[in-house]
Amino acid sequence: MLRAHQPRGAADDAFVFPGRDGTSSDQGSLRRRVLVPAADRAGLTGVGFHTLRHPCASMLIESGLSPLRLQRWMGHHSAAFTLETYGHLIDGDLGPPLDLRRELREAAGSRAKRNPAPL
Repeated sequence: MLRAHQPRGAADDAFVFPGRDGTSSDQGSLRRRVLVPAADRAGLTGVGFHTLRHPCASMLIESGLSPLRLQRWMGHHSAAFTLETYGHLIDGDLGPPLDLRRELREAAGSRAKRNPAPL
């Protein structure tokens, strides 16, 4: 979606919202020129860049990003903090309950196939 707004001939790693001279924007300018007008059009107040962290993290979790990579990307001091903050988003995707008996049976059957008993 953002590529549609990228200037023609811009490199793939070009800034999405460059400053007037093409270099990185300072946060205040970007907030005044882009974020506040967009929030106003959406009828939102009090929106800042930090407001976007939780939705961003939520979308990354939904896309399958590991909690450890999310922790590093978000700059959290530990994965435990990341899981404490966003773990509720992961809870619904834990899969079926663990059937330990079945898991052990399958593991034993797999070992028996690899190492058959001598005749």
